[in-house]
Amino acid sequence: MKMMLSVDITDPTAEGVAAEAGAWASRMGGSLDLVHGEGARYAYEFIDDRNVRELMHAEAERLRTTDQQRLDALMAQVPEEVRGAARMIRGNLVDALLETSEEYDVMIVATHGRKGIAHLWLGSVAEQLVRRSSKPLVVLRVPRD
Repeated sequence: MKMMLSVDITDPTAEGVAAEAGAWASRMGGSLDLVHGEGARYAYEFIDDRNVRELMHAEAERLRTTDQQRLDALMAQVPEEVRGAARMIRGNLVDALLETSEEYDVMIVATHGRKGIAHLWLGSVAEQLVRRSSKPLVVLRVPRD
């Protein structure tokens, strides 16, 4: 069984989420890929000045390299017997995750379980995936301190 964990490497709970997803993959006898969506963090297409655009492009590449290193380090913590690939994807996060999930048997996603204004303001990728995914989806509760 091929499993995909959508993970936000900027979230301080990413290690706990990856550990729990690794445990799920072990129980299911599957392999686990970690997928991080880079979102709009690197958007610079709207800049007209060529020099500024080149600087922004260079900085975006540096950030991508750093993010891939963080994702690889997170993958190294997943048990070796279930360890798959560490992938970065681009585009609208929910759409990109849904498209990528077509390659997998199961998608795993974490939720903070925010409510009220925090939920309204920050939204919920997990909620959108639950509503739109045609794949089986495991939703993990983010560990609280």
